[in-house]
Amino acid sequence: PFEVVEEVGEEETEISPSPEFEIWLTKGPTPEPECLIMTPEETRDARVWVWASEGTDVPFEIWIASPSGQRVPYVDDGRTDPAGQPVYCGGFAEALSPGNYQFEVIVDDAIVGSTTLEVGE
Repeated sequence: PFEVVEEVGEEETEISPSPEFEIWLTKGPTPEPECLIMTPEETRDARVWVWASEGTDVPFEIWIASPSGQRVPYVDDGRTDPAGQPVYCGGFAEALSPGNYQFEVIVDDAIVGSTTLEVGE
């Protein structure tokens, strides 16, 4: 990230960089990003995480697009951690069927981060 400084007349105005966002899945409770290929059985232990750059304190939603293309809400009341720590967003009650699942982080109606989970046979 960088800062942009614009000169406006005689004054300088600092424009903060846009916050960074990431979303990822893990095969267990540790928020370290792992590979994005799982078996249906492994998805039972999967965890979804969202991270935003330090100083970012905003509400977010997560939507999932299933292999059929249907988009459904997954999290509708998430909030980033202003300390810059990953936020645990949940897991899955049942094993996911094979296919590719697109996860999108939404802030103010804009997609700010996404990832794809490939569920194999």
